[in-house]
Formats: sequence, C-alpha cells, structure tokens
Amino acid sequence: MAFPCSTRVADTPPATEPTFLAPGDSFTFARLLACSMPLPGRYELQVAIQSLAPQGSDGEDADEAALGAFPIDVTALGDAPQVISRDAEIYAVMAGRSMDSPLPYDAWRSGSYKVVFALINGSDGDVSLSALTLVLSVYEEGRAFSCEEQEEHFNPWELPPGAVQIFQLPVTSAPSEPGRYQVVGRLAGPGVPEVEIARFGLTVEADPYLSFLPEWPRRPAPR
Repeated sequence: MAFPCSTRVADTPPATEPTFLAPGDSFTFARLLACSMPLPGRYELQVAIQSLAPQGSDGEDADEAALGAFPIDVTALGDAPQVISRDAEIYAVMAGRSMDSPLPYDAWRSGSYKVVFALINGSDGDVSLSALTLVLSVYEEGRAFSCEEQEEHFNPWELPPGAVQIFQLPVTSAPSEPGRYQVVGRLAGPGVPEVEIARFGLTVEADPYLSFLPEWPRRPAPR
C-alpha cells in the first residue's frame, strides 16, 4: 500500500511495564497498531525501538534501532472495495444485513434497514472528491425490474491519505413482503463512470432467526 500507518504511540507506557531489566531478564512489550488497513492486500509492518532523549535536550541524542519487519495479509470476508478512480486511487464498498423481518412500508421509510457505505483513499496524498451520487436498488429474485430506486447525494470534500469515510444510509425502498431480494449499489459522479460497488442478498422472513435453528430429529411413529 502507498500510504503509511500512524507511528504515534502512547506517551506514557502502562504502569505494569518495567523501566529497566536486570541481566538475563526479558519482557514482552505489546502495542496496538494505529492503522485501520482498510483495503485488502499485503501490508509491511516495520518495527523500531527508540531511546528517550535526556531531559532538557533537543531530542538529537535519542537513539533508534530497527528491529525488523514482517508482512500482514488483509483479506475481505465479503465484497472487496471497488476502485472508482484509478488516477486518485479512491475505493468504495457497501454492505448490509442479509436477513430481516417483514415491516410495513412506513417502517422502511423511517430507516429501519440501513446499509454501510464507505469511501477509502488508497493513495499517499490528499484527494479532493467531486460530488457523488449513490443509487440504491432492491430487486426481487426472478424479476427484471427493481423496487423504487433511491439516490443519495454527497457534496465535494477532501480525504487525507489512508482515510476512511463511513456513512450509514437507510434503504427506503426495501421490501415489506417475505421473499429473497438483491440489494445493489451503483456510484457515479463527474469524472467517475457509473460502477456497481456492491450486490448482496437480502432474505425477508417472518422470523429470520428461525432459519438458524437446527431441525429436531423426528421420532418414529408408534406401531
């Protein structure tokens, strides 16, 4: 990946960490990665240790030594982010629940079902995004026409390198009848050709949790 992770760590180590080690002693230090790693791929983690500069110095006396590097592979469990602008390395992805209960039309309109839409800057510099439009459609399986489409508009803004902008959007055209559906998201804008960023199944059942219950073995009928 072109963008680096943040290298900042806590200024004060936990109280349980030692401040010195006796001869032959060892201690394992643990730190959380300050990086979201939003795109699938192989990341390289470089580790270095830096000694604290003496108090009152300008920091030039601090020593730093590289400890090594190792790769981290990030894979997508669902749909991987789709590139929408190769020049700017902007990616988009959308996801939502795969099961839900039938709800009346007014409940869908109030935003009871939401999808998560994210834009990712995969470059090493700030990117200015133009106005974008996300078109959400819900298709019933076996039918060529979709339910009512809806459009979500986003004003221009800037994304810093490696940043992720997340939106939760209600799907107001979601169905109220039981069945199997497809939720589709298409993104377009000035200089961005329309691209399908996600397509996932939505099963609407009277009680979606019953689908996860095992079938009990049937006893043979008495003779």
